[in-house]
Amino acid sequence: MYNFSSRRRRRSEHRTEDFRRLPFVADDDVEEDEFFPIGQPINTTSDGIDCFDQLFAEKFEGDRILVRQAIMNQTDGCVEKIKELRFLLAAVQTFGNVDGICLMAEYAMNEFNLKDGVVDRFSTLVGPWQVANDIQRHRAEFHSNETHRIPLSIGLTQMDKRQLVMEILGRCEPEIARSQGICVGLYTEEMEDIDDRFNRLYVGDKNPYILTDEDSRRWIICLKQEFRNMIAANQHLARSLGLDYIGKIQRNTNVKL
Repeated sequence: MYNFSSRRRRRSEHRTEDFRRLPFVADDDVEEDEFFPIGQPINTTSDGIDCFDQLFAEKFEGDRILVRQAIMNQTDGCVEKIKELRFLLAAVQTFGNVDGICLMAEYAMNEFNLKDGVVDRFSTLVGPWQVANDIQRHRAEFHSNETHRIPLSIGLTQMDKRQLVMEILGRCEPEIARSQGICVGLYTEEMEDIDDRFNRLYVGDKNPYILTDEDSRRWIICLKQEFRNMIAANQHLARSLGLDYIGKIQRNTNVKL
């Protein structure tokens, strides 16, 4: 008579042995993006080139030409004047780009020139954020735990979200911000009075030490790997506050952020 219990036992032993042969994966070997893909899908051209890299290269070249032309127009190529020009450098930490939602965790901006180095700076943690979708919240928390470890529901920050927007716009678009009653950093009347170089300027006059495009907006320098999240995080921050800010000077209006 056939012994079914022995047969089942042998099968169980084989399965156990097969399981033992599987390669062991340590926690440190598990990549976040392998199981929790955070970010936008990578699109490639027929030549296998990343579309974003190609777009970024085109944007960089276009911005380089615009900035160079603006510098030459404003300084006439004078080296000493170029050294006085002020530039903005921004950095951002996020909770990952989850299904098109990019929550800002920390933001920092430095203003510098080639003569004095960093002349102004600010930074702040950003939050708290409420994410209703459990899966998206867990993915955002996972990203935080694996990177900066800033809590999603942080209760204490250096400034609230609305103040952060004013700090950013007050530096990126000081002329526009001033027309709306927003003066921050080096572009407050008090700071301009302290700096002898600004004593001859009137409120609203074009500052000779900053570069702007035809819409009175400044260029901002950021790391290539932060570019997409920088854009997405700022856009989500504006939407979360209900802002529809296009950056145009509106005369005879009382627009407040």
